[in-house]
Amino acid sequence: MKIAIQPLKSRQDKRLFLNYINKFRKDYFADAPAMSMSDINYALDNKTLCCLIMANNKCIGMLEATPGNVYATKVLNIATIYIDKRYRNSGIAKIVYKYIDSFENVEIGLQIEERNFTANIDKFLDCGFTHYSKLTLTSDDHRCYEEDTYVLYTKQHCDELKLIG
Repeated sequence: MKIAIQPLKSRQDKRLFLNYINKFRKDYFADAPAMSMSDINYALDNKTLCCLIMANNKCIGMLEATPGNVYATKVLNIATIYIDKRYRNSGIAKIVYKYIDSFENVEIGLQIEERNFTANIDKFLDCGFTHYSKLTLTSDDHRCYEEDTYVLYTKQHCDELKLIG
């Protein structure tokens, strides 16, 4: 199976991306409203990396990552990876992480809930993540998590990060 990561180039790509991000929201957040094409355009206008995950020229998922800085290090924070259930557990996430890691001078950040971090620690190590920190939210942060959440990184870019494992 040939896997490719393809940034959005056309309106058809945006429709496929929208379809998959709404599948993700439905599967993981029962009360989340569906996203619209204007949401996708807003994300693209604000430098969000939006890509389709392709297998043998067929769309099987999507990737969404936002640029940022952590301790003066450029970071692409993976917001969403969604892969069609039929293609999960086949190493595709590792290909996605490798794709992001190919960007010059960029660190990968991945937010993960404690239960998923603990249950999949070996997979994260296998995908190249080596360090983590606990996510702390400020009082004006709009995000809300039901459990402790961590940010995983592929490099140690500051002393505050802990070694995974």
